[in-house]
Amino acid sequence: MAFSMKVIEDTATQMLNNLAHNLLVKVHGAFQETGEQMKNYAYERCPVDTGYLRSTIFFTMTEQLNYEFGASAEYALFVEMGTWKMAAQPFIRPAFEAYTATILDAIVKAVMEACRA
Repeated sequence: MAFSMKVIEDTATQMLNNLAHNLLVKVHGAFQETGEQMKNYAYERCPVDTGYLRSTIFFTMTEQLNYEFGASAEYALFVEMGTWKMAAQPFIRPAFEAYTATILDAIVKAVMEACRA
């Protein structure tokens, strides 16, 4: 007794071959979108004297799927955390905390979209 099977159309192999690339593209796009929202949130909460601190708020990719969010002004940490002379005026942490769930949802959505592509 013999048994044979011939696959006429295989859609799974192509999907699996494209999955890694699609994941990178979708997750990166989701992070970029959420990162812009975080920057805007931090920008609105940031205390303003000259506007320099606001202008240094950034969200950037440092390497593949690694991102940094913060402010590059030399005194940003002192404003964020406070000093013994000045109360903290957080603007980075609240932005990150406000968008933590959005980041996780965006990752899940991006993974689902990558699997469908």
